[in-house]
Amino acid sequence: MAESPGALVSCTFHIGKDDVQVHTVGTRTPLAIAPLAPVIQMPSGSSVDELVGYPRKAGDAEAGTAVVTDSGNVAAVRLRLDGEGDAFLLVALGEAGAASPDRRQRVDVLAEAVSGHLR
Repeated sequence: MAESPGALVSCTFHIGKDDVQVHTVGTRTPLAIAPLAPVIQMPSGSSVDELVGYPRKAGDAEAGTAVVTDSGNVAAVRLRLDGEGDAFLLVALGEAGAASPDRRQRVDVLAEAVSGHLR
């Protein structure tokens, strides 16, 4: 955040037995999600290779489209902005190793639904 001034808002809530972490980050320059690599790694258990590629993959996706980590329990959505800068919503559902195809779908849907309310 020191290299590209911005803001980060984080919260944790619960859906059933799952902890849900939600992070909203905005910066003046592209790839606002990059500083969240450590935050992504913790719940997803991502390898270094995935952590290098995931921010770019999320950044290349169309605004409003969730991009899920290989673990299936973390999704990022680039937010639509009316002006300069870059912003993402990141949702982590539970922890690595607990993801199933059903959970992957849930984190996609949840991330896209929440991001749709941020304008």
